[in-house]
Amino acid sequence: MNVGTVKKYNTIVSKLETFQKFKQKQYYVKDIDVSFRHEFLTFLMKQERLSSNTAGRYIKFVKTIALDARKNGIEVSPMLDDIKGYTVRSPKVTLSFDELNEIKRILPLDEKLQAARDWLVISCFVGQRVGDLFTMHRKMISVVEGFRLLTIEQQKTRKVVEIPLHEEVEEILKKYDGNFPPVFLAEPESNKAVYNKYVKEVCRLAGLTEITRGNLLNPDTGRYESGDYEKFKLVSSHIGRRSFATNFYGEEDYPTPLLMSVTGHGTEKMFLEYIGKKPGQYALTLAKIWKRKKIETERQFEISA
Repeated sequence: MNVGTVKKYNTIVSKLETFQKFKQKQYYVKDIDVSFRHEFLTFLMKQERLSSNTAGRYIKFVKTIALDARKNGIEVSPMLDDIKGYTVRSPKVTLSFDELNEIKRILPLDEKLQAARDWLVISCFVGQRVGDLFTMHRKMISVVEGFRLLTIEQQKTRKVVEIPLHEEVEEILKKYDGNFPPVFLAEPESNKAVYNKYVKEVCRLAGLTEITRGNLLNPDTGRYESGDYEKFKLVSSHIGRRSFATNFYGEEDYPTPLLMSVTGHGTEKMFLEYIGKKPGQYALTLAKIWKRKKIETERQFEISA
């Protein structure tokens, strides 16, 4: 079991313990039924102030634990199979190549905003989570058959991935004498929080103010709310990995398994859900490839004629 999974289940155990204290009641595996689902969901959203999406995931985790208990001969509720978790499909906010060009153009910037801008651009071409992003250093780079590759062990999954350094990344490394940009703080979570603040300002300065559908944290309620906001307000540390996957997906030169080898997604289903692709879009992608192939064939025919 990887570190991320252990952390996930430790979190749900903590929530269950808090729920028991709140209800002043001891719950057993056999008590996990439809009524429990309703009460636990209400607790998570009203008392813990979690988003509906997060609460729905917790229900899935609890059901998984109970199903495992049943496999091991532990008594469970006859209504266990009727319990359903859920995931709320949230809007996928990404940065296009054109937007990245606008971000690269903004000058002048102070040192911290420049570092944030450079990390943001790097993140959109290496496709890694922010926790892995800030661990990168020049010693992770090797040369194989003349190509510079970045090798990193992802913290969440412990997968080792190799990433060819895109020319956009190489240009930034040259600015720092072959190093990656400096981080802001030594403590990882505080560093991420500062980065989130700076990248919003970078995108504001780049003029990313068009109204975009997304989820934004309401400081009064402490919960994320769906709505239409200026795009820079929706930018966060997660946007780099999703932008990488989205920008390169669907191109003939970039097959999905190749992109997955960089992002570290375990299945194509997970990858496609991550970038918010729907089944109908597969047909559109294939149609575009066939159209491009047809144009190329017609041009070759005209040249040979």
